[in-house]
Amino acid sequence: MNIAEPSLLSRVPAVVCAAVLLCVGWTGCALPEDECAIGESRCVGEVVQSCKAHRGGIDSNSNKPGVGYHGSSPNTWEYLATCRSADVCKTGPNPYHPELNDAFCVLESTPAAACAGGSKPACEGTTSVTCESGYAVERQLCASCAGLRCTGGLHAGCSASTDCAVGLECQFDGADTGNCEKSCSCPDGAACDACRPVEDHADADYLFQWVCRSGVCFENYK
Repeated sequence: MNIAEPSLLSRVPAVVCAAVLLCVGWTGCALPEDECAIGESRCVGEVVQSCKAHRGGIDSNSNKPGVGYHGSSPNTWEYLATCRSADVCKTGPNPYHPELNDAFCVLESTPAAACAGGSKPACEGTTSVTCESGYAVERQLCASCAGLRCTGGLHAGCSASTDCAVGLECQFDGADTGNCEKSCSCPDGAACDACRPVEDHADADYLFQWVCRSGVCFENYK
């Protein structure tokens, strides 16, 4: 008995499927193009977006930014943070891949003189400044400041208020050793912007909220 061979038409789905698998597996031609490169971020108004890899990432063989593994979904822009306004969302070179942009929130729209265009810690008198690409991204009141060293800042140990930054006081709360704290008069547990100047972070609005707790400023992390 002769068994009829399958018609060419009946084999089309399998042929097409094999061709698609070959294309995706070997050349990646069936994948949509990446929106961005891994390690890159950007400002869209006051919003910081970062490049997100989906089931991919940096190619283990090439170790190049933005190269996904074969078969991965395309890289896309994802929400990262919201700055206080569009003019304090800035970009600079990525510290690991200088050819890529790195977006970040800053405290002011103009560069800080103390940062001298760099990204090293600096001092403005007794105030410690964290710098990124010449902009201030954090300020902390200190009793004294020298590079990375800030003494007498918020929550620092103390034996008297003279050990603390101006505006802070040494509070003991029944302990032998006190801590430098900032008093506040906002309602207990409520948000308190009066605490912000003590230790101001450009990213604080999405990292934590300053609250007044039992008359003292605390960071309420989100």
